[in-house]
Amino acid sequence: MTIEVSVLLGAVSVSIALYFGIANNRRGQKKDDKEEASQSAMIIEKLNGIEKGVGDIKEELKSVKTEVKDDHDRIIRLEESAKQAHKRIDGWEQRSRIGEPIE
Repeated sequence: MTIEVSVLLGAVSVSIALYFGIANNRRGQKKDDKEEASQSAMIIEKLNGIEKGVGDIKEELKSVKTEVKDDHDRIIRLEESAKQAHKRIDGWEQRSRIGEPIE
């Protein structure tokens, strides 16, 4: 029972081809894993930046809401003051028409 040289060479070459195929596949998988990890890290970093930006916008919006409320209250007070001033002016006009002294 002697093994022919061609069968032996065929078996050795198939074994070597399988070894290099598996090694190449592992190397490619490691490279893919590194690229995926890099992309995931970049996406996470960008999401953190977006989250910070949204937080800043929320804070600014709260500030704007406070300013608008303060302005609204001030406008109401000014309108009340203007209404009282118009009433006084109307009173003066009526008194000046009938000859009363204006105080």
